[in-house]
Amino acid sequence: EQREWIGESFFREVMPVITPIGLDPSHPFPRVLN
Repeated sequence: EQREWIGESFFREVMPVITPIGLDPSHPFPRVLN
């Protein structure tokens, strides 16, 4: 049960952060707000 929760949390919370973002002149680096 804990492993399942950790796996779900990882994909929900961590993956969007570490997924590479494609950058090009028409899509500059996104502004990150605190």
